Amino acid sequence: MNKDLPSPETLRNLLSYDPETGKLFWKARGYGRFDTRFAGREAFTAVDPRGYISGRVFNKTYTGHRVAWAVHYGAWPSGQIDHINHNRADNRLNNLRDVSIWENRVNATLQKNNKSGVAGVYWYARCGRWQAYIKVRGKRHHLGYFAEKFDAILTRLLAEKKHGFHINHGI
Repeated sequence: MNKDLPSPETLRNLLSYDPETGKLFWKARGYGRFDTRFAGREAFTAVDPRGYISGRVFNKTYTGHRVAWAVHYGAWPSGQIDHINHNRADNRLNNLRDVSIWENRVNATLQKNNKSGVAGVYWYARCGRWQAYIKVRGKRHHLGYFAEKFDAILTRLLAEKKHGFHINHGI
């Protein structure tokens, strides 16, 4: 565990978390100036360049999904927090899961530079066919060349199922 992280107990004293909305709120601290300005108001309202909700506690910036997890469960997540629906600003409890790097990777968003509309499928101009591949635990597996895009997509989807990819992968 990172020694720089505030304890979940400390966070619970400072913040409350609404699992239905995914929002964090400042709690009253017992002194007028802070309480008048912030108590009961939403905390962690900034959006970082990657699209995650973030905020500051004791002059350090933290992501809202990790703080929400710590406040709700009373422990920091052991792995990465996966946003199941791929919306990095949606910190509702039913959209968050504590996963390994691999589990997070198999629920990845479709990359912006993808031209086929399907992860792991692209037009291979050199042979004039669609190529399908899948990357599993860092190793790329060639799935074949196909005359029809549909066949490449179907092969890729079957490989995703075989390797336990999340149903939202590539969306």
